[in-house]
Parts: sequence; C-alpha cells; structure tokens
Amino acid sequence: MAKMLDKIVVITEDTREILSSVIPDTFQEQRTVNQNWTISFNAYDDNSVAYSLLVPQACVSWKGQEFVIKQSQPQFNAGTNIIQVQATHVGYEVSRVVQTNVNTGVKTYSVNDVLSFYLSGNQFGYTWEVIGDFPNQQIENLGGSNGQDMLSKIVKTWDNAIFSPDNKNIRIMSTDNFYYDEGKAITYLGNSSSVQLNYDSTGITNKVLCKSEAKEGTGQDGNPPEYYFEPFYVQDDSSIAKYGIIEHNPISDNRFHDPDSMRAYAKSQLQPEATLSIQVNYLMQEQEEIKVGQVRTLIIPEIDLRTKVRVTQTSTHPLSANQASTAQLNSTAQTILDYNNSLRLGFDTAKYNQEDITSAINDAINSNKNAIDKIDSALNNSTSDNTLNVATGTIKLHRSNDIVYVSVNLTNVLYDNPVATFPEAYVPSTQISDNFTITSNGANYIVNYTLSTQGVFQITGIMSLTGEQAQLKQFSGQLNYLK
Repeated sequence: MAKMLDKIVVITEDTREILSSVIPDTFQEQRTVNQNWTISFNAYDDNSVAYSLLVPQACVSWKGQEFVIKQSQPQFNAGTNIIQVQATHVGYEVSRVVQTNVNTGVKTYSVNDVLSFYLSGNQFGYTWEVIGDFPNQQIENLGGSNGQDMLSKIVKTWDNAIFSPDNKNIRIMSTDNFYYDEGKAITYLGNSSSVQLNYDSTGITNKVLCKSEAKEGTGQDGNPPEYYFEPFYVQDDSSIAKYGIIEHNPISDNRFHDPDSMRAYAKSQLQPEATLSIQVNYLMQEQEEIKVGQVRTLIIPEIDLRTKVRVTQTSTHPLSANQASTAQLNSTAQTILDYNNSLRLGFDTAKYNQEDITSAINDAINSNKNAIDKIDSALNNSTSDNTLNVATGTIKLHRSNDIVYVSVNLTNVLYDNPVATFPEAYVPSTQISDNFTITSNGANYIVNYTLSTQGVFQITGIMSLTGEQAQLKQFSGQLNYLK
C-alpha cells in the first residue's frame, strides 16, 4: 500500500481528491537542474471526482510538491476512456509574476536584491529564500520582464546558483548547499545495467582577448575615445600545453571598468577542459531512489574508474516495478581527472603488456630456442580466466593485461579465516588491503579484504555505510586490482 505522500492528489480551492485510476507504468517524473521539473501519467475514467478535475491549470500534488497541469489529452477507444496528463512544478509558474519597472543602468545586486525586486508584494503567493553564499554582481537594466526571466538572469549572473523550488517558495541555492553526499554508489553491473560516457572537446577554449568599453562621454566632437584599460589576454597555460591554443572570441563588457574584475570574468568564460557527460540506467530500489542533487560514487570496474559525480537529471518511474530509471551525471574537474587517469592506466598496461609480448617474440627469434613456447606464453599472459570453487561459494578470476577482476559470490562469510588462495597468475606483487561496495536488500555495504603476496584472499569485515558491522549470510560483489 502506497504511503499518502506517494499518492497523486488533485487540488482545487475547495477540495483535495485522491486520484486512484493512474496506470502505474505510465507515471513518470522528470527533473533537470535549472531547466524543468515535470510529471506525466495516464489515468482511466473511474467516474471519480478526481478524474473529472484533470483539466489544464488544475493542480496535482505528488510527494508533497504541487504541479500545474499544462496538457490533458482525453482519448476514447473501444469503450475505454483514458486521459494523458503532463504537469509542471508550480515553482516554474513564477513566470506569471511580471516586474514592469526597470532599474536603468549598471548597478550592483545581491541574489536577494533581484528576488525582492521581482517578487515583493506579488499576488500569486510566491516567497523566496537564498541558501548559500553569493558575491554581489553587476547587472544592467534589471526588470521589465517576468519571473522566468528573473530566474534566467540569476543563474546566468551567478554560475553557482541552483533553482530548487519548494512549492511556491523560490529557493536559490549554491552548488555547495544543493548537492549532498550520502555515501551511495552507482556500480556498473551492480545497480546500473548500462553506463554511457561522452567525452567532448568541441567547446574547449583556453585563451581570450579582453577589451575595455569606451568611457562614457569620450570619442565625441572628433576627439579619440578613452578606455578604462588597455586590451590584454587571459589564458589557461595547462590547457594550452595539453591541447594547443584554442581562442575564445574577444570579450568586452561595460560592467567591468578595472582589469582585475574583467580578468576574473574572462577566466570564467573559458572552458579549458573537455566535458565528460555520463548517462546511466539505474535499477531503482525503494531505499535507494536516485534524485537530482545527490552526489554518488560512480564505479566502472572494467576501466578501473571510481569517481564522484553529481546527479543533474533524472527520469524515474516510481510507481512501476518494471521500468528502470535513467540519470544524467555531471562531471567535475576531479571526475575528468579520474577518467583520464583510468584511460592512461589502461593505455599503460596495454603498452607494457605489448612490450612484454614483443620482447618475448624477439628473444625467441634471436635465440632460435623454444620459440613457439615463448610466444604462446607471452600471448596467453595477456588474458586468462579461472574459477575457484570454495566451500562457501565461488570466486571467479579474470585477468586482462595486468588488471585482475574478481567476482565474489559467497553464501557464508568466515571472518579471520582465508576464503581462498589465488593461483600465481593472479597474485599481486605487493599486499593489498582495500574494500569494495556491495548492495544487499537495497542497502550499501563496504566489504574490507586483504590479498597477500602468497595469494591468500581474506574477507576481514563487512560494514554498513554508517559504520556498523554487518552479518550477511550471502553476498555478491566485484573488485579489481593491478597485479
């Protein structure tokens, strides 16, 4: 039985009616940071009051948040009446607020100043809240537009601003306050069936010419114009060293009259690194619903990638037991660094392995002794598989180049006792004491293990993310390491 908060309620000025005829697999919630927040669903005609109220501009409530119906499409087919509904979060209806006055000229504002200028005394019941630190910024000719333009102005002027409405409370949060880390992970072939990474260098810029606007009142009556500062370049040396010079169009902005403020602004307009966008299919579990604003650890064992990512877009089917959710993950500078390191590691190990093979072939040819055996040995060393049947389950080993992948499936964990002894081909050169993440009954756990230089693999403990020791009778997990 769904909780009251998870029911869809149709709201009017006089009543609140629970909508019981929603077709579960059709219900979808979509949200993208600073862009949109919508729900959509199909419902059948059950002759209820709630169904009859599904008309444009009516409000529906979902998980305590109100959405305004923007599209409703009744369909009549073979005696069955169905309506398709799409609704937008009421926070985006702030576009109904219009500020007709204009503060002319370039002036300095805080985020609260902008919100107050537009929303003070509005007739639609919108309030506002600023959460986090934002430096004052200069804005030219503020006003003469609606509340949606107000939001666009804020997120464009303050690049760390996130619009996160709570019903009609227009909240502007800093990125530090909006994103939160609960220690949860997204693991490929764990709670995610697919991960797509898109590494794009199209927008890289690492050098820009900064030019001053002419001072007001100069350049008239045949006199030359005067400028606040001489033109100068801003550049990112590390990006230039990596990619060469990729120049941005020259920047000139009347808001900046001193070179230091122009330099800081110009630096913010450069994109010195390629972007990394990540899309995942997420197998949603009740205790681990994926949400915009979460910080997750993305784990892809195949490329030895383990990095923090921000969830910036979700498309979920919270009433369906059959449909997976999708999420867009935003890369940070550290994410890109981690990804580059994983690629470099893969390249280096492949390179070293190829060098080993080439060396073995050359030695065999030069010595003309046991050539075929040496070549076969070098080639077989690049990949290998092994399955260990132990008393408590199975441990599968796969070696690709110098990376060993381990899949553990145990029915009973014996603390302080060796679980298995790995064959020599999988034994690391130095002892490993590490951990990996598993999911059991919707909860994440950290499994600590050691692997000695004698090949003794041992589980030393299983802890919940809150630090309590867990007693699991059965679990499956994956880990990998450099041999």
